[in-house]
Amino acid sequence: MRAVVAMVIGISYVSQSTGDSVEDPLIFGRLDMGKSSNKVLGAVVAAGALALGSGIASATTVVDFDLGALNAQGYTGPYVHVNVTEATGVTTQATVTFTSLTNGGDIYLLTDGSSAAVNVSGAFSISNITGTQLTGFSAPTYTVVNPPGTSQVDGWGRFNGVIDSSASFSSSSNMISFLLTATGGNTWATAANVLTANADGLLAAAHVAICTVTCTQSQGAVTTQYASNAPSSVPIPAAAWLFGSGLIGLIGIARRKLTAAQTPGLQVATT
Repeated sequence: MRAVVAMVIGISYVSQSTGDSVEDPLIFGRLDMGKSSNKVLGAVVAAGALALGSGIASATTVVDFDLGALNAQGYTGPYVHVNVTEATGVTTQATVTFTSLTNGGDIYLLTDGSSAAVNVSGAFSISNITGTQLTGFSAPTYTVVNPPGTSQVDGWGRFNGVIDSSASFSSSSNMISFLLTATGGNTWATAANVLTANADGLLAAAHVAICTVTCTQSQGAVTTQYASNAPSSVPIPAAAWLFGSGLIGLIGIARRKLTAAQTPGLQVATT
């Protein structure tokens, strides 16, 4: 039992002074399943609050989601993966990475105007734009659309952080990454706070060139479309899923032990 608790709590609990992961023996002592179920559940909630409250803000936080909506039918998604990472102890910078996905026999390359678009919370700047291309494709020049918020991404509304690529399909990318820096006193407590929904309820979008998996520059794209995350698919940080699943598991164990303890003649083993 204690090994499970270490996996659930220990990953998220980070020392404020050193930044190192900590397996606090006091936490494990409070999670002694030989205690009553009320005490066990109280300890789980207290430990979880510590992990999600004080620990997570000082750890590297990551948000992942897919762009699975396309303004055309007949193509298998999702189309693009988006990763937002905020490093340990940093609340003013985050790295955003768009990666092409392959589904239904097609690859969805990031191309031309609005190659990658995000809606960022608060004041910010974009820098350090990099990308990769398939073999035979040329490297584009990446530019930031200014002023922020003026770019309409076809079918998905306006986004305040938009990156264009030069040279259209011949310079399409299969990955674009860039650095967001909070400005004017703005901060992001975790990666989950970096992006915010635009007026259409969307966090990100991308202009994609749809090409067969064996795509070459000379072959050309079947078509180009715009992808976004569905309005209902607002991502949840991994730490929240981890705590939630661990809490559910511990509640189940506590209930089983309480039932066993109240059943005459049934011996309960403790470790």
